[in-house]
Parts: sequence; C-alpha cells; structure tokens
Amino acid sequence: MGKNYIMFIDERGFLSTDINNNFSMVGIIFEYDYCIDLKNKQCDLKAKLNQYKKELFKNNSYNAFLDDIILKETVLKKIDEKKRKEFINELPLIFKSLKFTIISSSIKQDINNVKESYSLATKSLLESFYSFIKNKNGECGGIIMQARDCKANYIIQQSFFDLYNERSRILSRLEDIQDKINTFIVSEKDDETYGLGIEVSNILNSILFRVSNGLREIDSKLMSYSEYGDTDKIFNAIKCKIYEGAPIEIVNKKLEKISYNSIEILRKELKTLKEQLKLKDTRINEKQKEINELANEIQLLNRQLEEALLSRKSDNIIFKILSDMDFKMKGIEKKARVAEN
Repeated sequence: MGKNYIMFIDERGFLSTDINNNFSMVGIIFEYDYCIDLKNKQCDLKAKLNQYKKELFKNNSYNAFLDDIILKETVLKKIDEKKRKEFINELPLIFKSLKFTIISSSIKQDINNVKESYSLATKSLLESFYSFIKNKNGECGGIIMQARDCKANYIIQQSFFDLYNERSRILSRLEDIQDKINTFIVSEKDDETYGLGIEVSNILNSILFRVSNGLREIDSKLMSYSEYGDTDKIFNAIKCKIYEGAPIEIVNKKLEKISYNSIEILRKELKTLKEQLKLKDTRINEKQKEINELANEIQLLNRQLEEALLSRKSDNIIFKILSDMDFKMKGIEKKARVAEN
C-alpha cells in the first residue's frame, strides 16, 4: 500500500509585482506519518520543531508561533533582538533538515477576470498534487488550510473549497482524482494535530512570495541586510525540495479502449491495402508480360511489312499486315491503361 500525504495551503496565494503580474499558489506536502502523531509516538516534524522552540525560548517565558515571529510585528517587538537573530540564523538548517516537498502553480493573472485566474491557479495546484501522489505511487492525499476570521479570507477559502468539491468535474481527465485527493480540513493554527504544518507553510509561503518579487527573503525589520548577508539562505536550502514531477500518465479506460480499437482498425486497413497492392503488382507484371509479347508480334509484323514492300507483294497482303499491326497496337494501349489502373 502506498503512502498518504498532507498538503498545507495558503489559499490566498500571492501576486508578483513585476510586469507579468503572475498569480501564484503554493502547497507544502508532508508524508502523513511524518507530520501527524501516531498513537504512541510523536511525529518527526513535531519532535524537531518542538526541540527548536525549546532551545529558542529556554530562557524566556514567552512562547510564540514560529511564523508569527517572521510575519507579525507585534510578536517581533516582544522578542529579544539577539534571540530573534538566533532564530533567523537557524532557519536554513531547520528547513533543510525537514522532509517536505513544495509544489506551486503560477498563472498570468487577467486583471479583468480575477475569479478565472484564481480558478486556473487552484486547478493547476490540485493537478500538481495529484501528479505528485501518482508519481510517488501514493495511496491518497488531503488538503489542510488555516482557519481565518476575516470575512474576505473566508470568501476566498470558500472559493477554493468549491473548486476542490468540483474536482472530479473540472479535472475530469484525472478520473480517480476524487479518490487520490480525498480530504479537506480547515484547522486553527493552535491545533495539536495540524498546527505545526500550518506554521511551516506560512513561513515558506512568505519566503517564496518575497523571492518571487525580487525582495530579500528576510524583512530588514527582522534582521538588517548587512547582518544577514547578500544570500537568500533559506531559499537556497529549500529550492531542492521544489517538485518538478514527470508528466502525469492519465489512464482513462474509455480513451484507452477507443485508442485500442482505432489501432486495430488501422492494422486491418493496412493489411488490406498491402494485399491490394500485392495483387496490383501481380496484375501489372502479367500485363507487362502481355505487352512485351504483343510488342514482339508487332516487330514480327513490321519485318513482314518491310519484306512485302521490298518484294512488291499484292496490296491485299500489305493491307492485312497493317491491319494486324493496328490491332496489336490498340491491344498494347488497352493493356497499359488497365495496368495503370
């Protein structure tokens, strides 16, 4: 049996500010057992990140979500600057050590039809997740989103869910997509089961957004650029985790049957044409043989005519020879036409 996967998504996506105005949506994929606790065992993701948090806040009674340290200025101000820099400097190694895969979909946004652009990006992301599961010989996968209070975000989330719910129709060529992507969960970030995955997804989404827009991956409010250096260290650590899967091999039974039947029909037609061509070649050879025989007879008649003219034989004999020659010539022309057809 194949593995199960979970993909964490920020359904809001992000828009690049360059001339292309590409709209992007990112998914972070974990193996189910890697990011979800078993009955008697803490998962590897939680073990590693909890250890990281413990070391980070060991001398501080204040605790925080990892993504809030990067994304929320109110949290940022409460954390000692030295501790904050330590947190930033450790992130490349932490993300490099974690086992996850990044998939993304980017489309050229149509400013006159934002809804359609969002739909295309979502469908592309679902198709990429399906491709990942199939190419990994996985059993199935689920989608996790963070619960949000803002009404605007709720509307976007509902739009994503509507497309997910219609996945069998809008991606009908992926005929088992409903079985392969079969779970949709909206979770609070402090949820014991899915919270850490949401934190990781939010950080990575922020970094990919900044890099795609030509910004430094870390805001200067977190750490000055002169201190951080001129390299996007976290992005360099995670870029090898970006999924570049093989094309999806879609097995559609109806299309497969049609294709098979078409091949069989073509094979039969080709066999018939080969037989017809062989028969035609035989007929051409037979007619050519008859033409050669007639040509020989004409040569013979031509010699007889020359002899008759030289010996001044009667006109009746000459007329008979000419008539035979004319008959033979017409026979050659007729057989040549038959052979051509």
